[in-house]
Amino acid sequence: MRISAQVSSSIEILYQVIDRYQPVPIAIREWARNNRYAGSSDRNAINNIVNATLRKKNSSAMLMKDDSPRSLCIGMFRLLWGKSVGEISDIFNGEIHSPDILTEDELLLIKDVVALEDAPSWVRGDYPEWLDGEFQKTFGEDTLEQAVALSSRPSLDIRVNTLKTKRDRVLKELNKFNPEITKYSVKGIRIKQKEGLDRSVKVENSKFFIKGYFEVQNEGSQIVSLLSGAKPGMQVLDYCCGAGGKTAVFSTLMENKGQVYSHDISEARVKPIYERLKRLGIRNSQIRIGKDSLEDLTSHCDIVFIDSPCSGSGTWRRKPDTKWRFNKNTLDRIIETQENILKEASEYVAKDGLLIYVTCSVLDSENSKQIEKFLSVNKNFNLLSWKDIWSKNIGGELPISANKSDKTLLLTPKNHETDGFFIAIMQKTI
Repeated sequence: MRISAQVSSSIEILYQVIDRYQPVPIAIREWARNNRYAGSSDRNAINNIVNATLRKKNSSAMLMKDDSPRSLCIGMFRLLWGKSVGEISDIFNGEIHSPDILTEDELLLIKDVVALEDAPSWVRGDYPEWLDGEFQKTFGEDTLEQAVALSSRPSLDIRVNTLKTKRDRVLKELNKFNPEITKYSVKGIRIKQKEGLDRSVKVENSKFFIKGYFEVQNEGSQIVSLLSGAKPGMQVLDYCCGAGGKTAVFSTLMENKGQVYSHDISEARVKPIYERLKRLGIRNSQIRIGKDSLEDLTSHCDIVFIDSPCSGSGTWRRKPDTKWRFNKNTLDRIIETQENILKEASEYVAKDGLLIYVTCSVLDSENSKQIEKFLSVNKNFNLLSWKDIWSKNIGGELPISANKSDKTLLLTPKNHETDGFFIAIMQKTI
């Protein structure tokens, strides 16, 4: 397919995503099923166009004075991918299988990029207007730059499984992708991905992945797991474990000695964990499904790690469609769920043990506010300084938290080149 045909198909898919609230992977899968002539390179290009367009939805809509999928796509090519008026005209050429030719109004609008300079942060930063107060509360005068970074194309990060191999071996295996070591995680490797139609990097077919030598895991997720300080012989509860990405880190840190209890209320969410742990060579994990499965762990665990349900706002650059479906009612339900989870999980912490609360959100109401509420009621927990924990468990350069706090750590794409992650580490004193 020519790029003009790929763009035409992308616009078709965007109608399904925006008007029918269909998740991008499902919309692309349905399109591919109905267009079997398209190859993997076409699907990859279309995926890039669709996600890039959704990342720049607000700014493109303002530039084009219209929020139809066609207008959003035109705006994205101009604003994000930096295409010239001539290059965009070559794509929107009116030929068969191509989008209709640009109108005179569209041509005038894409020439006037300067018109966005005075637009509010939620437009230029491409996040929902109703969340502007939350973003301003978290980032203050840094809101626009933080939001722009949250709308950029993410890198592909890898965590080396040191139970089976060393980082140098994986770097050599992935050499064709120009890998780099990550800035903070001693187990991490990064493969950068440029804006545009460049093929997304796929590493899951590598023999090293199949053998369990590495996992795809963002450096932010690696960092919050490393900060746990899990050690051989410990009793660790991975609360809300999902598919087990952080369970795998704990077991690696513990050298398969001690016990990791991988807990979730959903059997469906836990399903991938079995194959994952087998492939990685992890032998010290017990899968516990449902709250009743934890009765024997009351006041038992050295570490209770809560990977809390959240808005996912820190990962919106990977799933940009989700930020446009997100609403206030959903946020309110999530906040209530988080409060309940904190209360429930705290029951399993042993004296002097750690209660660690993590989200992949940048919203203050899901992060610091939750910790403040919890500590105001639970006087037997103290909030520890993330800086002290970092020096002890990670070492090296001490970053600056995006929320400017010495107590809690907020990682962001702008400050740390990771997904957005929040972590608070509390110790039980009684």
